[in-house]
Amino acid sequence: MTPIKKIIILCALSSFTYYSYAQKRIIDSLDKIIQSEKDTEKKVQALNLKARGVVTNDPLSAIKIGNDALALAKKINYTKGVFDAYGNIGIGYTFRSDYNPSVAYMDSALQTSMLLKDERPKTELLVNLGAVNLQFGKFDRALEYYVRAKEGFEKLKDSSNLLRCYNNLGNVFYYLGKIDDAGTNYAMAEAIAVRKNDNVMLVKIYNGLAVVALTKKDQQKALGYFGTAVKINEKVGDRLMQAGIYNNMATIYVEQKKFSEAILLFNKYRELSIILSDKKGVANAYGAMAEVYRQMGDYDNAITYFKLQSAIADTIKVYKQKMVAVKGLSEAYKEKGDMVQAYKYFEQYVIFKDSVTNQTMNQSIANITAKLENEKKEKERELKQAVLDAEHEAEIRKQKIIIYSVFVALLLALGMIYQVLRNFKQKKKANFELEKKNKIIEEKQKEIIDSINYAKRIQHTLLAHADFLNANLPDNFVYFDPKDIVSGDFYWACSVNSSQSQSAVGGKALPTATANSELFYLAVCDSTGHGVPGAFMSLLNITFLNEAINEKEIPEPNEVFNFTRKKLIESVSRDGQKDGFDGILICIDKKNKKLTYASANNPIIVVRYGKIIELESDRMPVGKGEKTDSFRLLTFDFKPSDLIYLYTDGYADQFGGPKGKKFMYKKLNELLLSISTKPLNEQKELLASTFNSWRGELEQVDDVCVIGIKL
Repeated sequence: MTPIKKIIILCALSSFTYYSYAQKRIIDSLDKIIQSEKDTEKKVQALNLKARGVVTNDPLSAIKIGNDALALAKKINYTKGVFDAYGNIGIGYTFRSDYNPSVAYMDSALQTSMLLKDERPKTELLVNLGAVNLQFGKFDRALEYYVRAKEGFEKLKDSSNLLRCYNNLGNVFYYLGKIDDAGTNYAMAEAIAVRKNDNVMLVKIYNGLAVVALTKKDQQKALGYFGTAVKINEKVGDRLMQAGIYNNMATIYVEQKKFSEAILLFNKYRELSIILSDKKGVANAYGAMAEVYRQMGDYDNAITYFKLQSAIADTIKVYKQKMVAVKGLSEAYKEKGDMVQAYKYFEQYVIFKDSVTNQTMNQSIANITAKLENEKKEKERELKQAVLDAEHEAEIRKQKIIIYSVFVALLLALGMIYQVLRNFKQKKKANFELEKKNKIIEEKQKEIIDSINYAKRIQHTLLAHADFLNANLPDNFVYFDPKDIVSGDFYWACSVNSSQSQSAVGGKALPTATANSELFYLAVCDSTGHGVPGAFMSLLNITFLNEAINEKEIPEPNEVFNFTRKKLIESVSRDGQKDGFDGILICIDKKNKKLTYASANNPIIVVRYGKIIELESDRMPVGKGEKTDSFRLLTFDFKPSDLIYLYTDGYADQFGGPKGKKFMYKKLNELLLSISTKPLNEQKELLASTFNSWRGELEQVDDVCVIGIKL
C-alpha cells in the first residue's frame, strides 16, 4: 500500500462514531454499576458504555459484553439498549476485521432504529456502516451509507458531523476513481472546517486535497496542500499523520530532482518514526534517504543508509525491507565500481526476494485453497529437477577435472598436483551446493505444510463458532474429525429474528415465523472430495449458503438448497463436473416447536422416548446430478425431550473392526440410541472413542462430522 493510500485509510478508520471510555477508573466504575445496579435499563446502559470503552484494545471482550447487553435489553423490551448493543457488537467485529457479522449486526441496529423517535442514532449508525464498507473495500455500499448520513445530518443541522460526511465522501470517491467528485466533497468539508476552526479535520481534508492534486499530476498544488496540513498539524500534534505527510512530500521532491529538500523531509519522517517507536517507518526513511543519495551519486552515504535500513529490517524481521536494502546496496556498490561487494549483496537480494515472494503467497487465501495441490506437484518436480541438475553439474565438473588432470600430467608433475588440489576444492563446493539444495527442499516442503495449516485456520473461522452454537442451542455437541488437515465436511449456522408477523429477512414470510419468533439455521454438509479440494468446495458452499440466507434473504431451507444448487452448477459444473455436497439444512422455530428442513441424501435421526425416528430426505445432491427436481420443504413437530442427530457419511463408511468392514449406518444409529441417555458432552467422547477403536491401525477414509442437539 502506498503512503498516499495509507493516509486515506487512516482517515476512514477515524470516522467511526463511537466514544472511548477505556480509562481504567471509568471502566471500574461501570463494573460497579453492572454488578450492583437494580435498575435493568441502567445496567444495560453501563454494559453498552463498557463495550464501547474496550472495543479498540479488546474487540472480543466488546462483542461478549455487547451480547450480554443485547440479551438483557431484549428481556425488558428496552429498544434503545437493543440498538446500542447491536451497534457495539458490529463495531467489535469490525475491529476483528470480520466483515459479514459486522455488517449483519449493524443492519440489525439499523432495523431497530426505525422504532426510535430520535433520528440522530440512526444517522450516526449510517456513518459507521459507511466506514465499515470503506474499510473492507465495498465502495459502492460505503457511498450509499455516507450519502444517507449526509442527508440526515443536513436535516438535523449538525454541521460537525456533516463536515465528516463530506470528508468521508471524498475518500470514497477517491477509491472509486471519481477524482473530481472527491475534490468537490473535500472542498465542501474544507469550507465547514475553516468556519468551525476544526484543525483536526482540516489536516485530513488537506491531505485529501493533496491526493487529488497528485492524481491530476499537479505536484506543486499537492505540495501546497501538504504544506498547509503540516502547519495546522503542528497545533494538532498528530505525529503519525505528520510523519506520513513528510514522507509524501519528500517523495514528490525526489520526482522533481530536488534532492536536498527530499533528504531534509525524509530525515524529519525518520525522527518522528523514532518518537513513535515505529521501527518499520525508521527503516523506510533510511531506505528512502539512501536511494536519494544514490541518485545524487553520493555512493558512500547511500551505502551507509542502506546498511542502516538492512540492520533495522533484521531486527524487526521484515524481509521486504531487507530485500530493498540489499538490492540498493548491490546497485550502489555496482555504480561505485566495487563489483565484489555488488555481487555479494545481489546474492542476498535473490535470497530475500524468494522469501518475500513466499510470504506474499502465504497471505493469499485464494492461492492456498484453489492452487495448493498444483503448486505442491510443481514444486516437487522443480526440486527433483534441482537435485538432478546439481548431480549433472557435479558430473560435468568431474569430467572436466579428469581431462584437465590428464592434460596437465602430460606437461609436468606440478601441474598434476595443482589439478588434484583444484579437484578437491571443486568437489567440496559441489557437496556444499548439494547440501544447500537439500536444505531448500526441506524448507519448501515445510512451507507447503505451513500453507495447508494456514488454510485450516481460514476454514475454521467460517465454521459455526462454539460460542454462537451454545448461545442458540445450549445442549449440543460437535464431533468434527477431518481426514486430512483441512476438510470437505463442514457445519455452518446463522440466526434470523422476526419482530412481527413477517420475518426480518427482506419482509418474506418464513414458514413457521410468528410474532417475536427466533429462527435458527444449522447446516451439516459433506462437500465433494476431502483435503484441499474438499476444503475449497466447502468454502464455496458456505459462501453460497450465506448468500442465500443473509443476502438474498431466502427463508425456506428447500429454496436455500435450490439457490445453492443453481449457483454451484453455474460456477463449477459448466463442463459436466458433478461437484457440490450432500447435507441437511434445518430451521428451528423454538417458540412454536417446529422444525423445517431440506435434506440432500443425508437423513435426520431423532431419538424420542427410547426409539429411533429417521426423517425422510430427498435422494439427490445439492449440485449437478441425475435429478433436477426442486427440494421439498419438510417439517417435524419436535418435543422438548427429543434428541436430533445430523451426520455425514464419514463415520458409517469407516473400515475397521475385526474383519476390516464398514461401520454402516444401522450400527451408527444403534450407537446413537445407546448413548442418547448420556449428557451430550459424554456422547461426543463416546462417539470419538468408538470410532478410533473401530478404525484401529487402518487409515481414516473420509472426513467425519456428527452433531447432536437437544431441543
